[in-house]
Amino acid sequence: MGFENGSILIKKFYYPQDLRKPEQEKRIIETRLLIKEDYAWKPLNYIWNKEQTEAILNYVRKQELARWIDNEGTERSVSYAVPNSNQYKNCRAKGENITPIGPKAALWSKIFSLALSDKNQLGYFYEKEFWRN
Repeated sequence: MGFENGSILIKKFYYPQDLRKPEQEKRIIETRLLIKEDYAWKPLNYIWNKEQTEAILNYVRKQELARWIDNEGTERSVSYAVPNSNQYKNCRAKGENITPIGPKAALWSKIFSLALSDKNQLGYFYEKEFWRN
């Protein structure tokens, strides 16, 4: 998929407090951004504070303890590894350049509720000419 300069891809990583109630409170651990500038992708990584009020730009590897209640009602935890910038580049690099690995047409071809109607997301992008470079 082609993206214009100024495009931003955002991915949020979180754990629901209780898997039996996924629509309720979540703890956001990190938010990753890929920003296209000068025809290249720049990765940024933000770690959220415990109060969930602020995310701080992060360049180093960090471990965060994530806790949740599983589907059987048992409390669980895991040491969540937040990658550093180099690890991010290693995972998404094609040669010297970073490239997004998530955006695939098949994943975006879904029906979403819009203000006036339900539409296929790719069809909506096509109508708005978001696909043009």
